Amino acid sequence: MVLKNKEAKKYYEILKGIFPKATYLEARFLKDMQRSIAEFCMEHPSCTYEMISEEFGTPQEVLAGYLDAQDENTTVHKLQRLKIKKWIGITIIAAGLICVVIYSIVYWDIWNRLKNATPTRIETTIYTEETYGNEP
Repeated sequence: MVLKNKEAKKYYEILKGIFPKATYLEARFLKDMQRSIAEFCMEHPSCTYEMISEEFGTPQEVLAGYLDAQDENTTVHKLQRLKIKKWIGITIIAAGLICVVIYSIVYWDIWNRLKNATPTRIETTIYTEETYGNEP
């Protein structure tokens, strides 16, 4: 469901920004919240950010309520896995960039060697009949 109210979009973007995106459950919770906010906005077309916060709580309160409802060990484990995945992704990107840099350096070196090995000037000697007669 698309949020059409500017204040509802602002509220949802703040909530989405602070929410951990560790598993499918968090994404589902956010979708359900978006649907609830959209329904509230349909019932109250001129709702403000404060009205939405009064109805659902501030984004920080919603996050705190969600985390309180979750098992603490599970949440910590999910966040640790998310952190590990993030570092693995950063490592893969860094390794890829290093490979690209090394490839570029090697390619540049080969190009320079070929450029220097290729003659840029060809010297041609033309013999005429006069030249043949003067040879020892």
